[in-house]
Amino acid sequence: MAQPKESTGEKFWDREALLAQRENALYAVEEELRKREEVILEREASFGAVTQEQAAREAALMGRELTLCETEALLDAREHVMDSAQNQASASELHALQTTALEKIQAQFDEREASMKAAEQALKEREVFIEQSENTIFEKGQKLQELETELEHLRDELKAHRRRD
Repeated sequence: MAQPKESTGEKFWDREALLAQRENALYAVEEELRKREEVILEREASFGAVTQEQAAREAALMGRELTLCETEALLDAREHVMDSAQNQASASELHALQTTALEKIQAQFDEREASMKAAEQALKEREVFIEQSENTIFEKGQKLQELETELEHLRDELKAHRRRD
C-alpha cells in the first residue's frame, strides 16, 4: 500500500500546480468583477446625474404650472369682478368703493403707526427711568459704603479711645 516517494511527490506538485491555476483563475475573475463594478458605478453616477437633472427640470415645470394656475385663477377672479361691477354698479361707484376701502386701510395703518410710536416712546421713557434709578441706587450704595467706612473708622477710634482711658 505504500506508494513510492516519487509518485507521491508528483501528485503533490500536480496538486500545487492545479491550486496555482485555480488561484490565478480566481484572481482573473476578481479583476473582471472589479472592472465591471467600476463600470456599473460610473453608469450609476451618470444615471444619478441625469435623474437629478430630470428632477430639477420637473420641479421647474411644476413651478411654472403652479404659476400658470395662479395667474389663470387671478384672471378668472378679475373677470368675475369686472362682470359683477358691470352688472351691479358703474365704474364710478366701484372707484368710490375702492377709495373708501383704501381710506379705511390707511386709517388702520395710521392707528397702528401711532400706537407703535406711543409704545416706542413709553419704552424710551422706561429706559430713562431705569437708568436714572440705577444711577440713584449706585450713588446711594456708594454713600452707604462711605458711611459704613466712616462708622468703622469711628468705632476704631472709640475703641482706641476707650483703651487709653
